Amino acid sequence: MSLKFRVLGSIAALLILSLVAGAIVLSVHAHSLVDVEVRTAFSGATQSVRDTLRSDVEHTVTLREVVANFQGQRHVRAALVNETGKVIGRSGRYSTMRCRATRRSGISASSS
Repeated sequence: MSLKFRVLGSIAALLILSLVAGAIVLSVHAHSLVDVEVRTAFSGATQSVRDTLRSDVEHTVTLREVVANFQGQRHVRAALVNETGKVIGRSGRYSTMRCRATRRSGISASSS
């Protein structure tokens, strides 16, 4: 094998190796940014629920109102679920909250 082919092969191998290394670093960085953003969203959602319930001195806030506070949030959606697992109300990104039943039993949150 001539020197010319060995040099070109070495350069090509280094280029491919640097591309792979760059892709790995970029992937790890993107993953950490998404992790921080989702953790921040859930922490904000938790604080929102706490603030809503703390401000309710007269105990008039319903779970539907707590779920409605998540309306329009980008990363967190809340759902009001009865004891049989049926969703009675949910927040959405742009839709209005639909509540059909009067029974309340719990709130579940999911990442969007």
